[in-house]
Amino acid sequence: MNNENIEIRPVHENELDTVAGIYKEAFISSGFEEGWTDETAKQKVEFLYKLQPDLFLIAICDGQIAGGIASVVKPWWTKPYISDLDIFIDLNFQGKGLGKILLKRHLEEAIEKYGIESVETSAALKTEFPLSWYKRIGLQPITKAVYIEGKAEEILKKIK
Repeated sequence: MNNENIEIRPVHENELDTVAGIYKEAFISSGFEEGWTDETAKQKVEFLYKLQPDLFLIAICDGQIAGGIASVVKPWWTKPYISDLDIFIDLNFQGKGLGKILLKRHLEEAIEKYGIESVETSAALKTEFPLSWYKRIGLQPITKAVYIEGKAEEILKKIK
């Protein structure tokens, strides 16, 4: 892929349906074992768009949307940080360096606009990728905390 043919820019609201389709397919194949539908993926990208539209960037390759990146800037006691980073690349464009290009631009803008200091996200443990990619570019598993989850109804039953 020739980097000169790649345009990185903020997503437009009228592109969210296309972006949602790419998001769905990328995360279904990611190893997280997530069952995204057209509707739930659309809800997620609309949420990300409303939350932090200036950092919701897409890559255009040869006139088509090839992938995107979105995150949320959160305040912290030291400096703001990027949280919930999502990078998603159309399956036809994966493995060509597009994620790196999107992340570079995303971080540059977040540092310039918000003075962010760090980045946090999650990666599936069942598959080597994308965790191996994140490690290669400098993200490391957190050893002082653990990612936890639970079903809301079950939690309510236990705390009643």
